[in-house]
This record gives sequence, structure tokens and C-alpha cells, in this order.
Amino acid sequence: MSFNPRSRSDIKQIVMILKPQEFKAMIPALRYHGGNKFKYVNFISSLQDLNDLKELIDYEDSYTPISIFLSKKIQNQDSTSIDFFLEYGVLGDWLLNQVFKQAGVQSATVNGATGTIFYNSNTCNKRNISMQKISSELFSS
Repeated sequence: MSFNPRSRSDIKQIVMILKPQEFKAMIPALRYHGGNKFKYVNFISSLQDLNDLKELIDYEDSYTPISIFLSKKIQNQDSTSIDFFLEYGVLGDWLLNQVFKQAGVQSATVNGATGTIFYNSNTCNKRNISMQKISSELFSS
């Protein structure tokens, strides 16, 4: 008997919770065996250890939940690091929520640091965090 592995057709995406160094080691093997059949998805926390935004190119052709706000900062080269971006983004979005509350705003839709925020007074905010494909175009302005 011999065993010939075949690719699975029921799996469409692979979600990875890896640190940048682990991702760099793992993605070549995944791409070798899976090719372009899968959508590779990273968590934003996997980007926390990056010191230089140019290191994002190692994530090329994978999807990451980064906001339009962050991608614009990268394109405009307004930021050289995303160190603590998630923490500052969440804090900034919370402060924005407090401003809306104190100003008596009933509802609003804004692009916050962590994604699109749908604010409604007296209810929990809803948030839409877009999945963006990391590509070399992200670094060209």
C-alpha cells in the first residue's frame, strides 16, 4: 500500500495565531504545500512585535485585520512602528466614544483607529474591522 496525500477542498482559509518570527518560519511551508488555494489570515496581535513596518512585507499575500486608519498611516509613512498601536487605538476609540456620549450624540459612524465604529447611545458599539491583504502596494504612496 502507498499513501498519496491529496489537498482538501473543504478548507478555504487558515487562521494563524503566530508571532512574526514563527510566521516567517511557517508560511513558506504552508505556501509550498497549499499554494494559493488558501486564504492565510493573521490576528492583529501577531503584528505587535514588529519594530519596522517594512517587516510587514513578510506577511505579503496574507490577510490581516488592520483598519483603514492604520493602512493610511503606513502608506503615508506617518508611522515607522506599530508598537503599542493596538493599545493606543483601543484607548483612542474609547475616548471617542466618551466624547460622543458627553456631546449627546445619538448615533454616528466613524473610522476609528481599530476599525469602523457604529456608535449608538445607550447600546454597545458595533465595530467592523476590515481584513486587508498585505501587498507591496501598501508601502507605495
